Amino acid sequence: MKRITIITASVLLIVSMFAAVTASAALIGGDGGFYYNLHDNKTATLAEYHGTSEDVNIPGEVYSYTVTEIAENTFSNNTKIRSVRVPETVTAIGAYAFFGCKSLETAVIPSSVEKIGAATFYNCESLTMAAVPPSVTSIAANAFTGCPDGLTILGIKGSYAEEYAHEHGYNFEGSAIYGDADFDGVVSSTDALFVLRVSVGLAECTPDLVPVLDIDGDGMLLSTDALELLRYSVDLPANERIGKLAF
Repeated sequence: MKRITIITASVLLIVSMFAAVTASAALIGGDGGFYYNLHDNKTATLAEYHGTSEDVNIPGEVYSYTVTEIAENTFSNNTKIRSVRVPETVTAIGAYAFFGCKSLETAVIPSSVEKIGAATFYNCESLTMAAVPPSVTSIAANAFTGCPDGLTILGIKGSYAEEYAHEHGYNFEGSAIYGDADFDGVVSSTDALFVLRVSVGLAECTPDLVPVLDIDGDGMLLSTDALELLRYSVDLPANERIGKLAF
């Protein structure tokens, strides 16, 4: 009986070691110090970061796999990074993802994310601005605990981000989304018509609004910008920046 127990224990040990090796092998390194778990459905989870950059731009693709998730604790206790920009491909950010990133000053969340989890930015004591798109409808109560009192959440007026900021005592600053001329939170044919009127001299646009409506980034409001907005409003392929927060 003892002999069987010993053999069984040995087998379990071997299985555990094999599982650990397999899990380790699944972690694939990419450029910039990013490490990923690749999945059968051609998506990837960003699992670890060992880079040295202070301004982190997370890739949206690695080895033809689309990066759709940031795992729990991916950047936790990294004291080097000062800013982070999450790509539009990411739909989920794990809990504690940026926990204790004491030098992090700005964070830009893409419009593909719907939820900011528990303690995501907990104890980021230098964080002064977090851009939260209208797609986010859930933010954990402690997501920004330990951040400065002067933290500003940048978002669309009337969005959940504004509600959350007021409820938790953070500053809120309203922004626009690219292509939204009337600031109603939606890019429609009305916005396209306004840009078209500006382009032919039938309407005027204030200088601060030009960058929001200048879809191709050439510094001018032309009929081509209006056309892109019109295409977007009827669900045709259009410039990718339309509908995203303008900073």
